[in-house]
Amino acid sequence: MKYNSVSEIYSICALKSTQNVHSVKIKQIMLYDRLMKYEEFNNYCNSLSSTTHVIQWGNSHVWKVGGKVFAIGGWEKRETPAFTFKTSESDFYFLSDEPGFRPAPYFASRGMKWIQFHNVPKSEEHKLKHFLKKSHHIVSLGLTKKKQKELGLNQN
Repeated sequence: MKYNSVSEIYSICALKSTQNVHSVKIKQIMLYDRLMKYEEFNNYCNSLSSTTHVIQWGNSHVWKVGGKVFAIGGWEKRETPAFTFKTSESDFYFLSDEPGFRPAPYFASRGMKWIQFHNVPKSEEHKLKHFLKKSHHIVSLGLTKKKQKELGLNQN
């Protein structure tokens, strides 16, 4: 193909670049539509007993039981949702090597057993819910017996 001028070449390059950007954006939107959203995360955390929700730490969705954090939606500046939760020691080591999971930034570097699950496809939502429920339980066990009784937790 013969070009008439340098500006014509720049125009063609700019058009192709714009098309590539649009293609990437469409792929990101398609991916995002197949991922668990913060609204779904919040609805699930709200269904667990004695939970409270606050927005803090850079607009993150922070969920607590008895005033102690058990789950965070957000946290980092990411294109796609990411969810952070406390785990048992054995789950921490197991999940650290699983696709989509990683030691949670900040927490894990300080020796805490927290995992971040990112790019959670709707087909894997049940895994996240399972670990959120376990996190809720782990954190509730760390509350005083008096606080647990007051909140009606772990009374079996």
